[in-house]
Amino acid sequence: MPEEETTPLTLDSREEVGTLARAADAPTASLLLDAVPPFARSPSAKLAILACACAMEATCYTLCVPFMTTHLHDAYAISIADAGFVFVAYTIGSVCSTPLVERVTEAVGCSGAICAGVLVLGISQCAFLLASALSALFAARFVSGLAAGLVWSAVLTSCHLMSLREGNMGTLFGTVLSAVSIGTMVGPALGGAMYRLGGWNLPFATSAAACVGFAAVVALLLPEEGRVGGGGNGGDGSARGAHTGTHKATLSDDGDGVVTGARAAGGGCRSIASTRLLAVLAIVMCGAMTFSSIDSVLPIHLRRAYDHSTLQTALLFFVISIFYGLAAPSFGSLADRTGKALHVSMAGLCGLAVLLPLFALPLPHWALFVVAALFGTSATVQLTPASTLLEQVAADVVGDHPTLTYAVFNCAYVSGMAIGPGVLAMLTDALTFQAAALCVSAGALAVSTVAACHLRAGVS
Repeated sequence: MPEEETTPLTLDSREEVGTLARAADAPTASLLLDAVPPFARSPSAKLAILACACAMEATCYTLCVPFMTTHLHDAYAISIADAGFVFVAYTIGSVCSTPLVERVTEAVGCSGAICAGVLVLGISQCAFLLASALSALFAARFVSGLAAGLVWSAVLTSCHLMSLREGNMGTLFGTVLSAVSIGTMVGPALGGAMYRLGGWNLPFATSAAACVGFAAVVALLLPEEGRVGGGGNGGDGSARGAHTGTHKATLSDDGDGVVTGARAAGGGCRSIASTRLLAVLAIVMCGAMTFSSIDSVLPIHLRRAYDHSTLQTALLFFVISIFYGLAAPSFGSLADRTGKALHVSMAGLCGLAVLLPLFALPLPHWALFVVAALFGTSATVQLTPASTLLEQVAADVVGDHPTLTYAVFNCAYVSGMAIGPGVLAMLTDALTFQAAALCVSAGALAVSTVAACHLRAGVS
């Protein structure tokens, strides 16, 4: 009996086999997709829902900023320092969500995880209606942080799955960051207005109802890409292989040199890849720390040096946020098109390092607002390409588990955002604002430069 002639699988044939296997293996997913209205199946509609999920989280995070500290001090005689401890609980909760998010997304998928995260966020907002003791307030804020970590990780994983064919993760992440900046700006304004109208209960009751309503929207309109982890992404495993391979070839050509050959070389190169992942996270944390450092010291400096009112200070932060949001998609797209994610991110960090000490100089008012606009732009230039940079190194460390990658990314980012204000405040107390800003800038730039050199050199 003659032997059958076998034809080697090409990349295209492997994708066809993967497509057929997924079609045979996912009748339930097909039924669920059929239940989604046609207008919600397009990538743009899905991206809009994902962006709104992060905007909702940012709104809930900043909703209580204008009134929580003063209300707790006046109503319950809680000190300003203890009230600030309640704010830190959000960051602690978000960091603690890191080991949980992968299991949740494996169990219910990214859409289910987003829906669950928004629902838990609404429950935590309800908890503020009942909490009065400091421990209860801390617990409510901690649960909010857990929910935020779940939402962020699931949203970024969904963006990753959407980007596998097009290689446009930076653009998608930039769009999400734009929505976050809107939520960050809207939250304090809404919270302050509702607190003035209805006291403590109205902001939290309204946000809880909004979370429940949006969770229903996610459940009804957000199609599931598939399960994440284990054997694949519910249908994107072959696309991931093609996309990752393309990225590796591109990286070896363009000079970033981040992950070429790491998986093929075995355990030794896997160890190198893990140190590269740490290097990317260090760059993310340094950028977040530098960006957030002004939150604690700048308002006091503006009042002392410029006699700024609260409204003027809020306007300056508004300028930072609006330019942060406007620039995000453009620079994410730039990183995608050029393949120079590391270069773009480091350019943004250099901008942050140069601009931070300028806030301490006796500038005219118009120049101060120009610095604020450039500072917000530099922050998004630094952060947005980091998602693309993360993908370039993470596949060799966590394999087919993108949710874990983005959970760690979120952990690094929120940690930097939490550390920055405290570091600059302590240095300002010990030195001066200008000297402290120079120290923070120099430190962040030094650590990030070492990390970037490690990424380019490819040494352990």
